[in-house]
Amino acid sequence: MGLFWVNILVSFFVKKPSLLPKKLIRFLFVHAYLTNKPTHCYTFMAFLKFIVALLFFFNPSSDSEITDKLTIYSNALEKSESFTGVVLVRFGDTYFERAMGFSNVESGEMNTTDTWFRYASISKPFTAVLLYRLEQDGLLNIENTLSDFYDDYPNGDKITLAHLLAHKSGIPNYTSFDDFTETMHLPTTNSEIIDRFKYLDLEFEPGTKFAYSNSGYALLSDIIERVTGLTYAEALKQYVLEPAGIDQAAYEDPELNFPLLARGYLNPIQNEVAMKIHMSIPQGAGGVAGNALSLIQLVDAVYDDGFITEASRNHMFKPVSGNYGHGWALGPLLDIAAVGHAGGINGFSTNFIHIPTKELTIVVLSNAQSSNVGMITRDLAAIVLGRSYTLPERKVRVQVSAETLRKYEGVYELVPGFSITVTTEENRIFAQATNQPQFEIFPSSETEFFLTVVDAQITFNLDDDQNVIGLTLFQGGQTMPARKLD
Repeated sequence: MGLFWVNILVSFFVKKPSLLPKKLIRFLFVHAYLTNKPTHCYTFMAFLKFIVALLFFFNPSSDSEITDKLTIYSNALEKSESFTGVVLVRFGDTYFERAMGFSNVESGEMNTTDTWFRYASISKPFTAVLLYRLEQDGLLNIENTLSDFYDDYPNGDKITLAHLLAHKSGIPNYTSFDDFTETMHLPTTNSEIIDRFKYLDLEFEPGTKFAYSNSGYALLSDIIERVTGLTYAEALKQYVLEPAGIDQAAYEDPELNFPLLARGYLNPIQNEVAMKIHMSIPQGAGGVAGNALSLIQLVDAVYDDGFITEASRNHMFKPVSGNYGHGWALGPLLDIAAVGHAGGINGFSTNFIHIPTKELTIVVLSNAQSSNVGMITRDLAAIVLGRSYTLPERKVRVQVSAETLRKYEGVYELVPGFSITVTTEENRIFAQATNQPQFEIFPSSETEFFLTVVDAQITFNLDDDQNVIGLTLFQGGQTMPARKLD
């Protein structure tokens, strides 16, 4: 009888493995019950164990398969020369982490999983958590107005901390001012930063619109210092980092040395160091730095009711303006609700996202300003969630003369009010869309160029006399022609 059952087991497993457990277990159980023989019951239990063993043998762990795919993707990413930094993926209890590229080309140091990166605007979730912790301790209320902290702030009775957190204050963004690039290397104080925008007209009535503004977080940093009697760096450490068990992140005090901090570069080729920014400028909007694991520790702390109450967490993650809450971007990623933030600062590009329903957290930190961290994050999530993705490929760069590049200089109108301005500098070429940062574009032929910060290509269009008459932007599956303006 035992051999007969083995034959049935093998037959079912080979022909219809998905039906094996249900059909075979039903057969064995009914047979043992009808014959009412204890030996058959014992045999039934033995073969249940046999089934489980076979299922484990013929069906590899899904975590193992995912890890293999993440490894293949990371290998391709490194070979593509489109990324330098660290990726960290946690799904369930499994961690996958990979470092690539140089942390400092000049000294020959390589990035490791211990390397620190400037988080840039990922600092905003830290500032939001800090404020909610202070509210829990009774030091402030998220609905306090600026008038509660400043006697003479214009419109201070209309602007709340909640407005600042959600970019709904109407205060102009100081990092978008015309002279910001010229002055960002100079040391400053928080009060000096605030004075730069304090008396400017509001862009809209507080609470009525969304406009991303680092100015709000400069104010929040100053308010944190006022109510705690500590510097922002000290308050962050005392109220967030130490209670959360985070010892590999900090506000980057410009007077201190951070030996694990990577050097920032313009692109993943790492052939040019990024412009200097003095770290007294970003404040709680973009001044926190650390390693990848610290961001997972932050997520874990935020979902601990002993650290942030459920009511505070729900309030912080409540959508206020589209997909933005209080200091946190709210996804979705691959049509699944998520929380996190992205960031960019001189020499660094960052992203991290957490999908609670899938127990999935992804951190992508790069010390190359033009790394496409958004696309990498999306691909890593797709691997874990079983969605489609494309392996990175190395894009071949060719040499194009400075004379040819200069032909492409000009303004190209995609639609009325939105254009791409192309400029050159010696043998390099740059593109800047309306109200967007400027990015270098790289030639794959004399007329075809690609970006590294996003998955996009630009082709310059010539007439029969080889005059430039326009360009075509290829991005996100869309083909968008633009005419060159005179």
